[in-house]
Amino acid sequence: MTERVFTFVKPRHSQLYKGIFKHLDYHGKRIVTRVVPKAPRRLVEEHYAEHLGKRHYETTVNGIADRIIVIGLYEGNVDNFRNLIGYGDPSKANPGTVRNRFSKDSYERAALEGREVWNVIHCSDSVPAAEREISIWREFLKI
Repeated sequence: MTERVFTFVKPRHSQLYKGIFKHLDYHGKRIVTRVVPKAPRRLVEEHYAEHLGKRHYETTVNGIADRIIVIGLYEGNVDNFRNLIGYGDPSKANPGTVRNRFSKDSYERAALEGREVWNVIHCSDSVPAAEREISIWREFLKI
């Protein structure tokens, strides 16, 4: 069975989504691309609910809610996509990964500035997480 991988390009990098998705398109079949001009806060909060209470929850939600995101839903292997996207801290992501190529930010800098890390893109970390995220964002996916 083919796995589905849920991704979205975050607001600060949304204008780069075509280049980011082109990088990923070599490794999976993109089945949906949707521009969400104003990501509903309730969906962003639900999406990141597992991080509620962690120090980065509020800055992450506030950095995404009510801003543009671009969803890319793929058929492919979740682990392969995670490797292509790279470690969450762009300053520590491997060369050639999406986060290394498209961002020079770091967790340390973001914490000092009291904001979310500008790490370009969200990607499901497992098949169950992808299915959960697809369910959360289904009104925009129309699949």
